[in-house]
Amino acid sequence: MGIPLATAYHTTMVPALTQPTRSYIDGTPTQRRLGFVAASIFSATYVIAPVYLLVTGVTLVRAKRPLSRDVWLLTLPLIASAMLPAKLLPKFGRWLLQTKFMACVPYYFEYEEFHARSRRPVRCLHAMRLVSNTRGRGWFLFRF
Repeated sequence: MGIPLATAYHTTMVPALTQPTRSYIDGTPTQRRLGFVAASIFSATYVIAPVYLLVTGVTLVRAKRPLSRDVWLLTLPLIASAMLPAKLLPKFGRWLLQTKFMACVPYYFEYEEFHARSRRPVRCLHAMRLVSNTRGRGWFLFRF
């Protein structure tokens, strides 16, 4: 016959998601502009880096003088990147993402976060435009 409804809700009390956990809707125009610039730089890296690697590789293979100044200038960022200690990169990434400049990125996208641990509180938000992401400790919902 099953567990009565009152008992089921009593043992697994889950608060309804009526308020966002974090909101980035009320940003200033300056925050939105800075967020656009920061997001553009971040996104451009994913386009520029593979093209740069391809151009550098082709240049190294086809260069008539591989030790010329131009080839060295083109490959210098790759050499510097390879020489960086691996322990430095997570610290640099953490610092970069915590700067005020990068903190403006969510204001550009104008969204709200809702954190939940199960699907039950999500049902009250079914009429909104949501993107969900399931993680090990719960759900992350983003309202646009």
